[in-house]
Amino acid sequence: MRRPGLCILLGAALLAPATATPALTPPAVDQKTYPLVAVYGYPVYLAAGEARPLRRATAVGPVSDWLPDSDPMVVLAAAGTAASGNVAVKLTIEPTGRVSACELQRPYGDAALFEGLCDRISARARVKPAIDDAGAAVTDRFILSINVVRSLTPQTPLVVVSAPSPAPPPPGGQWPPSWDSQVATVAKLDLLPGGPTSAAARAEPWAGIEYSPEDPRQACRIVKSSGDAAFDARACKAAAKGRYDVSRFERPWQRRMQLHFVLFDGKPRALLPVQKWSGRPVASEAARTAVAAALSADSLARVRLNVMVEASGAVSACTIETTSGADAGDVAACAAVRANGPFAPATDIFGRPFKAQLYDWSPAREAP
Repeated sequence: MRRPGLCILLGAALLAPATATPALTPPAVDQKTYPLVAVYGYPVYLAAGEARPLRRATAVGPVSDWLPDSDPMVVLAAAGTAASGNVAVKLTIEPTGRVSACELQRPYGDAALFEGLCDRISARARVKPAIDDAGAAVTDRFILSINVVRSLTPQTPLVVVSAPSPAPPPPGGQWPPSWDSQVATVAKLDLLPGGPTSAAARAEPWAGIEYSPEDPRQACRIVKSSGDAAFDARACKAAAKGRYDVSRFERPWQRRMQLHFVLFDGKPRALLPVQKWSGRPVASEAARTAVAAALSADSLARVRLNVMVEASGAVSACTIETTSGADAGDVAACAAVRANGPFAPATDIFGRPFKAQLYDWSPAREAP
């Protein structure tokens, strides 16, 4: 005897559309990994107010020579008994170029990795000492950063030199900012009509803020207060209503921007850009000529300078970013710069001069 209910169920099943077979996820395959020790060296970042030598201490040759494959740390990494770890080896470099002190900072991983490391690095380190404005060697500090990891490709030798992370810019405190402040893409923001050329661009009150869209702790910092706490708070709220794209920046300090707000039509309105790079300091013709005359063609092509230019255009400091190849050449380059000012100072969005650094300047590119 037939069961009507059963027939209906079977018929419905036959008429129902076929469902896709769920995709099968293949089991995870363990990939073979290989040891890798990444190292890089750099002078200790100086805090604001610390005396800065004319030229910082620099490694002679690759810093990987300080950690050969025969070093116990590398041997442990190769054996896989200590698969990962990292440490910053802080060295004090005397005027002779020798290491007088060594300190392990923030060691992470198996303690066996770091046993005796300071003594071995101190003995192998080859460093060109820092010099002052007169060319005399002075004491400086240098860091060797070491990171033990596992790589998906075999490495020979095991120790490789990687690029250092750049020093983060100072967290505000200067207005207008001396670094490229408008790095993010602004998709939406309540802007001042007419921008910096508007008659209202110098309206009072105004506030300079540093805005970090992805910082849950302090998205808005007041860098230059308007003097009116209520307006400062309104400027931060106006910034929070904007939309920004900071996804392409990896480091937290890159995912922030400087915004200048003025009062217009009863509301805080933003001015962009806060700083135009066309307003950076410009070297004097006399300084370019003097540096070119003081150096050989090869030295001129190599040397790069950092020049602090006051709002008046006066040169208040000169340091070496990339050496000319000789102490005498480095001293002569900065001496020529200091003796042949003034420079054209940096200017803000209103054309007002302010103190700023002409960073990584190559006199060769502008030499007559």
